[in-house]
Amino acid sequence: MKILVIGDSWSSAVCATLIGDIDHYGWPQIMGAKKWVTMFCLGVKGSTALQWATNFDNRLAIAKATPADVLIMSLLGNDVLQACVTGNTAALTEAKLAQGGKELAGVVKVAKKSRTIVMLYADPFNGKLPLVNKLLPLVNAQTKKSVAGIAGVEIFDTGTVLTLACVNGNSGHPNLKGHTALAKAFKQLLGI
Repeated sequence: MKILVIGDSWSSAVCATLIGDIDHYGWPQIMGAKKWVTMFCLGVKGSTALQWATNFDNRLAIAKATPADVLIMSLLGNDVLQACVTGNTAALTEAKLAQGGKELAGVVKVAKKSRTIVMLYADPFNGKLPLVNKLLPLVNAQTKKSVAGIAGVEIFDTGTVLTLACVNGNSGHPNLKGHTALAKAFKQLLGI
């Protein structure tokens, strides 16, 4: 089985630790390259739906051209996170969220494989940030709405496997326990 992973830091394997985030030690690496599974990871931390939709660094074209049985992706979180970080949530109108959803849908349509799984975000801050509590459900709802009409696309809610122990509450990413839980869940979902 060949698995292609694209999107933002939740796809690019950024792992929260007590001393700060580390790159490239997340669920795709834990799933690993086995005799029966090959992982291609094209995720970029901090990337947005707009960047992917406009083919930054030729990444969308590469994703489209990469032969794979499965595509797993997370995207749209950074589009909203930018509003959270700047505190400029007034700039995050329903229209802008919908535009991000259109960009997300465009990426899915271009990169789609026989089996395509789009991740929803769990709260990586354990409810500590009221703004995230407010906006995260909007992001996940927009993600579901954006891909609802695309045949063969599955939604995977990371909140179904990420418990309080799976995030450290100080980073926008799961910790090693979280990435281990995600790897296990994807293996079960894919039957590997």
